[in-house]
Amino acid sequence: MRPWVFIRAIIPASLALAIVSAPGFPDPVPTPKPWVGRVAEVMTAETLKVQRYGHGAMVIGLAGIAAPRPEEACRVAARHFLAELLGVGDQVEIHRLGVQDERGRHWAWAYTVSAPILNASLAMTRAGLARYRGAPCHPYCQTLIEAQEAAQVARRGCWREPSEK
Repeated sequence: MRPWVFIRAIIPASLALAIVSAPGFPDPVPTPKPWVGRVAEVMTAETLKVQRYGHGAMVIGLAGIAAPRPEEACRVAARHFLAELLGVGDQVEIHRLGVQDERGRHWAWAYTVSAPILNASLAMTRAGLARYRGAPCHPYCQTLIEAQEAAQVARRGCWREPSEK
């Protein structure tokens, strides 16, 4: 007996479909291969437009983080921090997660190419200039949570008291 026939006999098709399509279980999408491009624009503190070599530009959302909201005073500092880390013309290595949001951003890990190699999402969170958003964040979810907690304790970036800013 084939294994899938055995499983199908045990789990009704409707239950199996409910498990696979439930929230938290995204459709299995193969993760695209990493690629290197140049930053064409720092759009926000969590969004880059990256020019792929030999292809068009792609809008990248930094995985696992949320930038400061417009009403937060540290919003401008966060965007400047990202622009210093990955400025226009800089090379960036992109590891797409195979997920796109409703605004057309491709969620990805963005890494500096020059030494020291840094994960932009993690650098922003450690500096206290981004909050842990949650999925998609694999394999750095726990690392991002710990970085945010450390930034809060040290009162870095957005976690400073208003009188300290």
